[in-house]
Amino acid sequence: MRNVTRLSLKFLAVCLSTVPPAAATLSYFPLWREGGRLAVVSGFALVLLLFSFAPLLKLFKKFFKSPTARELWLVLFIVFFALSKIADEMVVISLVGYLGNLLASFIWKATGRVKNGG
Repeated sequence: MRNVTRLSLKFLAVCLSTVPPAAATLSYFPLWREGGRLAVVSGFALVLLLFSFAPLLKLFKKFFKSPTARELWLVLFIVFFALSKIADEMVVISLVGYLGNLLASFIWKATGRVKNGG
């Protein structure tokens, strides 16, 4: 039973860490854009989606030695807020990513408590 609860909390934490910033990114920057006669993938949207899925990548790769996703989103929020005259959309995307990861961090801590039995 404890493993099921732990897995459920991990799944919820990963979803909260990845889905809100990815949805915010796709709402401001479409993945596909027109490039002449062809539809091409937006590189900027792909980079932001990569940031959005950083918690998932971190879960799969334990050797990934970088700041936590929560800290990354906070830094991005501060940088984009400072540049808000240029990129108002980036403020919203990074704030959503930070808040989602902040909430997910509490769930990760609860997962550790369930694992350790207390």
